[in-house]
Order: sequence, then structure tokens, then C-alpha cells
Amino acid sequence: MAERSGRKAVESLLYSTDRVRILDMVTKMGEMASQALGMAVRSLVDRDDDLAWSVIEGDDAIDRMEEFIDQECLGSIAMRRPGDAELRFVFAALKIITDLERIGDQAENIAQKALKLNASHSFVPKGCILPMVACVRSMLHDALCAFRDSDGELARDLWRRDDDIDGAYAESTKDFLESVSSGLCADHAAVKVGAEELWIIRHLERAGDHVINIAERAYFVVEGKPFPAKEERSSKRENDV
Repeated sequence: MAERSGRKAVESLLYSTDRVRILDMVTKMGEMASQALGMAVRSLVDRDDDLAWSVIEGDDAIDRMEEFIDQECLGSIAMRRPGDAELRFVFAALKIITDLERIGDQAENIAQKALKLNASHSFVPKGCILPMVACVRSMLHDALCAFRDSDGELARDLWRRDDDIDGAYAESTKDFLESVSSGLCADHAAVKVGAEELWIIRHLERAGDHVINIAERAYFVVEGKPFPAKEERSSKRENDV
């Protein structure tokens, strides 16, 4: 019995070391994805093709980071025989890095669109784009903090802020459709530019969705149960008003 207890204590200590290492790597990957998103939007606002290309070329580093963390997580499972709580953490980390990789993909998509729009001298980005990317990056920071600090309340609070991202996308879609139907986008080139810009806003909205996925993983690690359903969240918001 004493030998078994001693072995479990050693395994617990070793796993704690794994946890710290995995958290550090996930945090670093999150910073890389956040920076890529900010740089992609900045390449659009500043008409900076070199910056856009650096985002596109840098996406491989985010992909490699995902692969490395994936191997670290699987190695931890194989070597440490983690318990239920540890397994929740490792599986959450595996899912979180998938969402971070996809946020990096959204940044690359925005950079690709920026290269097209930078050639249009008459293009002026919508005013909602900079606030949207700032909001997504702030949410991503907090979602990763919730995961690192086991803060279920911070994770749960993020769904409220995602409404702002969804609202900006919905409003931009409405504006674009109205401008096309009313004839304000009178020529094919103007419609094409407007559609490309709307795709950029859509990429930001999708990045926000991936942040919410990360928050869901963080919440599950802490609470041991799924994130509240959308209907429950809506009901709670109405009760809080």
C-alpha cells in the first residue's frame, strides 16, 4: 500500500511538471495566433503587403507548434497514467490547440484578402474591423487565462462578449446587401471589393467562435461539465437585465 501511494505521489509530481510545460506551450501558441490576427488586419489598414506575406509565411510555425504540443500531450498520457482531472486537462489542451491553429488559418485568410484589397486605391476599410480584431484578441487572452488559472467564471463570461462580434458581422452583412440592392455598389469592381471586405469580417467572426470553443474547454476542465447551452445562456442574460 505504501509503495503504491509513493508511486502515485511521484506520478502526480511528474504530471504537475507536464502540466506546467503544456500550459506554457499552449500560451505561446495562443500568443502567436493572436499576433498573426493583429498583423493580418494591420496589413489591410496600412496597405502593407510585406506584413501580409509575413503572416502567410508564418502560419507554418503555428502549425508546427500544434504538432509539437500534440506529441507532448500524447506522451504525457502514455507515461504518467493521469487520473480523470488530468485527462480532462490534456484532452482540453489537444482541442484548444486545434482552435488556435484555426485562428491562425483565419489570420492567413485575412492576409490573403488584404493582398487583393491593397491593390484597390479607393478601398477604405470599415470602421468596425479594428474594434473587432481588438475584441477577439482580448477574448483570446482571457480564454487562455481561464484555462491556465482554472477560472470557470472567466470562461463563462466570454460568451457575452462574443455577442459584440456576432453583432458587428450581422450589421456588416446587412449593410453590404442593402448597398448592393440599392445600387450604391454600382459596378462589378465595387461589389467585389465589398464582398472581399465582408469575408474579412467573417474571418474575424469565425476567429471569435474558436475563442468561445477554447472557453468551453477551459470551463469543462474546471467544472467537469459542458459549457451552458445557448438557450440557457440567453435565459440567464434576460434575467440579468
